[in-house]
Amino acid sequence: MKFAGLLSLLAATSCLAAQEYGVSVEKDGSVRENCVSFWERANGREGKYSILSAGDRKGLTSTGVIYVKVDDKLDASLRAEGTEVAVEIVYYDGAPGSFNVFYDSTDPAILRIRTQPGAWKVPEGGKVTLKGDGQWKSVVLPLPMFNFRSNRLNGADLRIDFVGKAKSAAAIAAVKLKKQTPSAAK
Repeated sequence: MKFAGLLSLLAATSCLAAQEYGVSVEKDGSVRENCVSFWERANGREGKYSILSAGDRKGLTSTGVIYVKVDDKLDASLRAEGTEVAVEIVYYDGAPGSFNVFYDSTDPAILRIRTQPGAWKVPEGGKVTLKGDGQWKSVVLPLPMFNFRSNRLNGADLRIDFVGKAKSAAAIAAVKLKKQTPSAAK
């Protein structure tokens, strides 16, 4: 038992020592995580995840929603540094439609749920329009006032909602958190 606890501590330490944090789908379909993970709701109401292959890449797809969790230790470390954060999403534009990004924040002006100010914030540029051109693309969205320790998006910290035909033909290859200096985030 002590050995397993030591491994968990070493994994958490190496996660925090990394320069890049994120989750990605590898070419073989496996998922690589570093302080960030894909998360599927236990009751499965949001749809089943699967792997979509397109060109030389693979990505996670869903019938509606992909959830992302951020390790609470990473959240604490980023806050202690006073770091601003952005999220880079690498996605497959397989059909016309869009996806919307939501995240948990400390912004008191966000009152989508009155008893949970800050939950369900939409970042600037958080509605990403898809053309259906069959290309892999990426978007970087700033996440001001992030709050990854409370998991108020149905248990997750970030949520990606597919809309329209994107529900069956779009995929997410990676979700990466990027540190920004406060001046770069403005």
